[in-house]
Amino acid sequence: MHRGYALVVCSPGVTRTMIDIDDDLLARAAKELGTTTKKDTVHAALRAALRASAARSLMNRMAENATGTQDEALVNAMWRDGHPENTA
Repeated sequence: MHRGYALVVCSPGVTRTMIDIDDDLLARAAKELGTTTKKDTVHAALRAALRASAARSLMNRMAENATGTQDEALVNAMWRDGHPENTA
């Protein structure tokens, strides 16, 4: 009897996880996100979720601070928190 062994080495900060994903949902997300691999699609979807959360948080802060004047720090935070290039 042979036993199979596998050595899985992941980079620091990377977790190898097996999950069940709806194939149709994955394909639709890949098309929407412009990705070609499952890994890239999942990563892009996670980034999109974080951007959406940052946008919601920003909108809440803007609503709380609505004074009729432009708050420069708030505008800078909006650019920093919500701009896709800064959420890689």
